[in-house]
Parts: sequence; structure tokens; C-alpha cells
Amino acid sequence: MEESEKQVSVSRVPLNAGLGADAGKSVVRRNLMHERGYAPYCGDVKCWGMMPRTKWDGEQFKCPCCGWRSQFPDDFIAEYKAKWHQAPN
Repeated sequence: MEESEKQVSVSRVPLNAGLGADAGKSVVRRNLMHERGYAPYCGDVKCWGMMPRTKWDGEQFKCPCCGWRSQFPDDFIAEYKAKWHQAPN
């Protein structure tokens, strides 16, 4: 097998191979669900804070510098809150 053929066969492996239930989820969503305290970077390319980590505001993630706010769908936020932000008993 030539070197170029090896590269082609490697490039055909799906990026989400071996992720099981997490297949198809973005890296950010996987991190949010598996790393306690994880916060995504600001999503505003014009943020003067040079893409700082956001802060959880109870409903979404908000940039402390420019005010940008994430827009994760309600079903994902419900899953996230159930895992990390349960009300105390």
C-alpha cells in the first residue's frame, strides 16, 4: 500500500468514532456534560476581552466582557441543569 492510500484510509474514520452516546454532539456540549465547571469561550468574534470563558447565568452562558450570551436549545439546557445545577433538598 502506498503512503497516499494510507492517508486516504485514515481520513475516512469518522471524527465521532468511539463516542457512543456522545456521537454527533459538539466538543463544547460533550465538555459541558462531562467536565464539572466547564464554560465555553465567548462566541462574539468582536469581543474586546479576546474570547474569555463565559459564566453560567442560570439559564445560558454569558460573556463577562461583552455580554454575549449562548443560545443552547432548551432540551440541552434542561439536561445540563439536571446534571450540574440541581436544586438543594
